[in-house]
Amino acid sequence: MSFTDKLKNSIVSRSNSYKYYKNHYDKFVKDIDMKNKHIIRLQNTNNSLIKESDKNKSKIHSLEEKNKKDTNKINSLEKKQDTNNKLIKELKTKNSELTNNITSLEYDANKYAELIQLLRETSDDNVKIIHSLKEDNSNLVELNLSLETEKLKLYHENEELLKQTQELSEINKEYSRKICENCKLSVIMPIFNAEIEHLERSIGSVMNQTMGFNNIELILVDDASTKQDTIDFIVNYDNIYPNIKTILLEENRGPGNARNIGIEHASTDYIMFLDHDDYYTKNACEILYSSIVSDNMDVVGGNYINFTQTNGERVSWDSFGLEYKTTVNSVLENINLLKIAPSIWTKIYRKSFLKENNIEFLGYKSGQDLIFSQEVLFHANGIIFIDEVIVEYEIRNDDSKASKSLSVHNTKEILMDLMKVHTKSYDLFSEFYPENKYVPLNAVNYLITKRICKSNLNYDEFKEVCLLANRLFKLFLDCDKTVKYDSLNNFYNYVANEKYDDAYHEYLKLRK
Repeated sequence: MSFTDKLKNSIVSRSNSYKYYKNHYDKFVKDIDMKNKHIIRLQNTNNSLIKESDKNKSKIHSLEEKNKKDTNKINSLEKKQDTNNKLIKELKTKNSELTNNITSLEYDANKYAELIQLLRETSDDNVKIIHSLKEDNSNLVELNLSLETEKLKLYHENEELLKQTQELSEINKEYSRKICENCKLSVIMPIFNAEIEHLERSIGSVMNQTMGFNNIELILVDDASTKQDTIDFIVNYDNIYPNIKTILLEENRGPGNARNIGIEHASTDYIMFLDHDDYYTKNACEILYSSIVSDNMDVVGGNYINFTQTNGERVSWDSFGLEYKTTVNSVLENINLLKIAPSIWTKIYRKSFLKENNIEFLGYKSGQDLIFSQEVLFHANGIIFIDEVIVEYEIRNDDSKASKSLSVHNTKEILMDLMKVHTKSYDLFSEFYPENKYVPLNAVNYLITKRICKSNLNYDEFKEVCLLANRLFKLFLDCDKTVKYDSLNNFYNYVANEKYDDAYHEYLKLRK
């Protein structure tokens, strides 16, 4: 093949290729146009869908808001439903109770119907019973009228008996008064929870006096005992004997107060004292009374036996230089009389003398006898001491605090009273016997060794005692005539100078 043919064939071939590609291109362009149109349609559709979507979003938001509201409504409705369910449950319960009540009422109604029927059936019998009761009531009215008449009669009889009782009481009082008018002396006995055996012995010793019990007025002053048998015992004596007076105090204030009240109630001119646990010798009252009357004295004293200390022998007065009978117009004539123990129950006192000098017992639990005796001796114009046993005396050491003599205790209260007593004693000596006012100050040694050192006080209790002892200790140290012991020198000075801490330490050492 020639070149021309080859070129021609090549051109023809190329021409065919061009047509092919041209056709293919036209298809492609046409296809592109179609796709663009499709894209445009899709874009339009998309825009439309976007707009629709926005609308749907708004609807969705609106629906969500509505859904929230509906949810809240549903919750509210559910709560209401729960409440309604509870109410329904309660109503069902109440309905059940009402049903039960109705059933019970129906049952009761049936019972009442039966009772009504029974009452109707027994109505006739009831009418008869009522008629019978009316008759009985009429009889009872008549009986009541009869009883009222009898009651009135008994009332008048009772009034008459009361008048007779009062008359008898007045007669008895007058008889007792006349009996006591004839009495020569009064014995005053303070009592507190005394044992019956002690009362029998002490009262018996008064009743068996040689001068005759009819000449003695016995005044029993109960200081608010808590033992009923004690009270019953002395009241019984009061009911039997017209010359026994019983005074029942409502408040316990100690034997001194009881003695003061006894003095106020005494009917005679002379006073004696006796404790409920001591007893007189048989001629005690006769000895003292005869002497005070015949010698016209203010006070007459005797001796005593202390079974605890002397084994049944009388207390010796030999060291006092006293005779069998010592008579003075004033205690200053024989100062040894002040050395005798202040035993108030061994003496007889002229009552008018006590009244004129306002001598009475102070309200101390311990030591009041000392002040009473010193006041008596300092004021008396006419004193006799006879060495005759008047009282038999004993300190008992049983375990019962109620029955022990207060003097054997060293409590804070008793020690405080003792400080007051000995300070008062110093004041009495200063007034009536100033040249020997040192005498009561020497009691400081006794108070320390026999009382304070025999106690068991804590610091506060000890200090209270020392506060009252301060003046007495100062006076004791300042006096040249008092007896002072080296072993107690620290204690004297600590108390006198208000060094109570040091004094307490010294007290603890002295107790050992």
